Amino acid sequence: MNYNDDIKHNINKDIENATSKYYYNSSTVMKYLRKVLNEINHGYMDSGLRTGFIMKRYIERYKINPERGPKLVLLCLLKDIGLFYQDDYIPKDNHALAAASSFLFLNYCSPLKEDAKPLFYYKAKYIPDIDNEDYKYGLLMTLINQIIMYNYQEYTLEEMEELLRNEKNKFDPEQVRNVIKLLKKEEDILEKLNNKTSLYIYETQNYILQTKYTDEELLGFINTTNFSFEFHNHETLAHTVTVAVIARALAKKSRLPDSMCEEVYLAGLVHDIGKIRVPKDILCFPGRLEGDMLKEMQRHVVYTKEILEGSFSYKIVDIASNHHEKLDGSGYPRGLRAIDLSIGDKIIAVADIASALYCKRSYKTAFPPEKIMGILESDAAAGKLDKRIVEHLVDNYDEIMGEAKERETIVLKMYSNMKEKYEALKKSNVLYHFFDKNNNGNDNIFDDKIKIPKEKEESETTYGELDKNYNKDDFEVISTNIKEDDEDEDIEEKRETAAEIVKDILESQAGAQEESLEEADELKEEAEEAEAEETEESFEEQEEIQEEETEALEEAQEEIEEQSEDSEDENEEESDEDEDSDDDEESEEDDDDEEPIDIKPTKSGIDFSKLMFNNKVVDDDPDDDEIDEEDDLDDDDDDED
Repeated sequence: MNYNDDIKHNINKDIENATSKYYYNSSTVMKYLRKVLNEINHGYMDSGLRTGFIMKRYIERYKINPERGPKLVLLCLLKDIGLFYQDDYIPKDNHALAAASSFLFLNYCSPLKEDAKPLFYYKAKYIPDIDNEDYKYGLLMTLINQIIMYNYQEYTLEEMEELLRNEKNKFDPEQVRNVIKLLKKEEDILEKLNNKTSLYIYETQNYILQTKYTDEELLGFINTTNFSFEFHNHETLAHTVTVAVIARALAKKSRLPDSMCEEVYLAGLVHDIGKIRVPKDILCFPGRLEGDMLKEMQRHVVYTKEILEGSFSYKIVDIASNHHEKLDGSGYPRGLRAIDLSIGDKIIAVADIASALYCKRSYKTAFPPEKIMGILESDAAAGKLDKRIVEHLVDNYDEIMGEAKERETIVLKMYSNMKEKYEALKKSNVLYHFFDKNNNGNDNIFDDKIKIPKEKEESETTYGELDKNYNKDDFEVISTNIKEDDEDEDIEEKRETAAEIVKDILESQAGAQEESLEEADELKEEAEEAEAEETEESFEEQEEIQEEETEALEEAQEEIEEQSEDSEDENEEESDEDEDSDDDEESEEDDDDEEPIDIKPTKSGIDFSKLMFNNKVVDDDPDDDEIDEEDDLDDDDDDED
């Protein structure tokens, strides 16, 4: 590599590194998610934000699983997402089907996966003595949503409290007490909800962003927004997936940097999001559109730009909203020409036409490869499409379209699996076991034989036609006496049922072992607390003993001083008697007085010069002794501390 080639390589590398981001982050993706869901149903989204706001305050105040908290608040925003995509109409009072729909959608079509389990119990009835974390979170979400409904109706907090307490069998009494206490203590909650401001929205969104999502997970949320809309129309879903894959493949064939390839791919994923605003009767019209219907359909690119702005970089917004522009200015909505279009705009235009021809539509069948390539080459010759990009697709048609077909198959298979699980839940008594009979939209679905006994009875246990990977985890709180209506169940299903029963037993044993460990930990903590109390009591006893010793020492010192005064008086009396003796005796006495240190009073029998306390000679000043003794006690206290 020569000098110029080296410079060129480094410049290209710098460009690639500078554009290595996908032009979005956690904040912008969550904002985009909220905007898309708000487009689908503003009422559901507003209710979700308000529910999430109170849930956030509840989690913070009662310190309920703070690590999982941000995702629980996000679930509040997505709690009604199951009603967005169903082809068949779900009655609003059929809470069981709505819950199953929301859970399965997020389990299959979002990065939340198993974290979406609480939604399975959203609007479920309260059943005492069920110890299941996801079930309790679902009940809490239901309770807070009910408070939001009361708030919409302008009930006072006192009226809400009375209404909730009257619903004894609908909500968890402990959760009711906690929520009411929360609203009373933190008065700003209802104030922010009642004031027409966005303060509660910002607070809720910032809390959700405490979870650090990877780039892959953020891309997964972008796909979630597409699925939430695209499942209204399977043809549009397949088209979106294939456009994104074809666009990225063409970008690679055009030798664009990896970052630009991902940029084009992302634009392909969101290029038709504006169709959310297009009426469904136009979107799914079984034929070619004309007149006003065609004009409304063409406005979807304008809607796309309006929705994407503020959530993605201007490059992605432009590429996504220019996918119907042509090089000769005959495209829409702005009639741009080749000089106005970027390489990304030109790539997405080719990918969009190729996918539209390849996919089946309501008004046409899928075209064969020869016809697709012929139409693309004809448009390139007419100056509508970029010739080089069309050549890349024609020359690598099998490879590129094969990759698009593979991705389309995966996505549609995922949708098909989700629908199968939904249909299984729809027919299963397991689902309705948690929901009130009067609110499920189908009174006949309940089996009169199904009960909720407090103790397990010996009976056959089946969980319906559910995926074995998560049916036990999702429904472990169900009583073991639930029976299937289908008596012709095949042997394989019975084997799976037996395996699930064994799994239940093993998990119950593990749960019992875990409970015993928790009890052991509690006993250990109690023992440690008792030991700490005994230690503290011993310290107090030692202090009392030291105080008693100090008092004894002081009393002894006072007694010694009294004895010293008595002995001095006696010495004075003896010295007066000696003065009457002769001079010789005085001289002898004077000689004896030269040794006063060794005098030992006969009556007291105490040698004061050698008297000791704590290895110290007694001082003449008793106050100094008291100070010294207090200092010694202070030193002892410091050592103990």
